[in-house]
Amino acid sequence: MTLRQDIDLLQRPPVSLADELLRVEICLGLLVVIVVFTVLASSYLHYRQQRVTHQITALQATEMTTTETLTQWQERLDPSKFLRDREEQISATQLQLLVLANMDRYRTGFSKRLQALAQISQSGLWLKDIRLDNSANLGVHLQGLCLDTRLLPDYIAHLRSAHELPARQVYHLQVKRTAEGNPSFALDSVGGT
Repeated sequence: MTLRQDIDLLQRPPVSLADELLRVEICLGLLVVIVVFTVLASSYLHYRQQRVTHQITALQATEMTTTETLTQWQERLDPSKFLRDREEQISATQLQLLVLANMDRYRTGFSKRLQALAQISQSGLWLKDIRLDNSANLGVHLQGLCLDTRLLPDYIAHLRSAHELPARQVYHLQVKRTAEGNPSFALDSVGGT
């Protein structure tokens, strides 16, 4: 068995309580400095992370807005869509014009045709009954008296030349004598009432 003994050749002086406290204070000071530095570094890194996150959110919002704007411009610049939209507008306008044309025809009613009949005045010829049809054939039925039946062909020619009356219609004429002996006539446009 061997015995062993350690000999301290460097004789250290005994550590005093003040020295020991000084060492503890230094260690605690270093520990506080490290903790403060860690908290500051952590706060700075958190601040930087929040700022970068905010910038990323702002860029994503800008990207979405830009994408929406780009999509809108692509739709506007799409020639086939543009032409389809214009064709739809033209069709709608044509339909409106057709409706307005029919409304104008019924709005004016018989006034234009009655005015045209009033302008065709012929001495020796009087109208007793006027019936106008407002359907597609614009029929005309006239009854009247005349002093001489030779006035009727001129009157029919004037009817055919009147712009507001159906100029190309063929008229059917029927002539009779009244009880007093005066000639009376009935004039109907073909297809009229």
